[in-house]
Formats: sequence, C-alpha cells, structure tokens
Amino acid sequence: MTTAHPSSALCAEPLTLEVAAQFIADSAFVDAPVGAVGLEVETHLVDLAAVAERVAWPRVRAAVEHGAAQLRRSAVTVEPGGQIELSGLPEANIVAAVSAMRH
Repeated sequence: MTTAHPSSALCAEPLTLEVAAQFIADSAFVDAPVGAVGLEVETHLVDLAAVAERVAWPRVRAAVEHGAAQLRRSAVTVEPGGQIELSGLPEANIVAAVSAMRH
C-alpha cells in the first residue's frame, strides 16, 4: 500500500494521528534498502542524592570528558537542556551502527 507523504497532507489539512501512523507503518516497517544509519542516545543526568537539583556543570563536564575518552568512533555532547547525548557516525546498516555505538 502506498500512502502520500504526510507533508503533502499538511498543505491541504492538519496532519492527523491516523495519517502519521499509517505513513510510519508504510514507510518505516518495510523490508527495503535503508542506506546509512546513524544512532543517538540521549539522557538526562540525575544525582540520586539530590534529585531535585541540577547536576553541577563541573560534574557534567567531567562525565562528558571521561565518556569521550572511552569512545573511539562516537561523540558525547551536552544538549541545551543539559541532556547528555551519545552520537554515532553513520554506518552501512543498523547492525554496524549498534556495534559502533558499543565501542
């Protein structure tokens, strides 16, 4: 089944949950060549001893520097909201992308 891309529906009417879900089902869950795959993992840091407080910037910086030193092919960055993100390079397929994120 082929469905129009949701962006074309945006021109005529608001995107509905049903149209978006159908587009995802029709395009994301098919057996087709994917091409390069890149992965990101993002998380918020929480100090379990002080969960209501933001983690102090020096501790965030130290964690990012320590994490970056352990990685060969991924980047560790801090997002504007304070989240930590691990980003892998694009790989040939999902198996290679997951493997690269682990090393």
